[in-house]
Amino acid sequence: MRRVAMDLAAKQGVSEEDVVKQALAYATDVLNSEGEDLGGSVAPAQLEHIGRHKPFLRQQFK
Repeated sequence: MRRVAMDLAAKQGVSEEDVVKQALAYATDVLNSEGEDLGGSVAPAQLEHIGRHKPFLRQQFK
């Protein structure tokens, strides 16, 4: 998925740095909010997995 995002961004003139910043912002939103699913783009099973591992994941996204 990363490669797809980078290829689409490049076609639109968006830098890799900007894509990474936005991805980290979305990750932070999901990790620090209850019920955040980014408009339905995060599957329920993924949200359950994230919920079980939030403390560990939060350390990775500091």
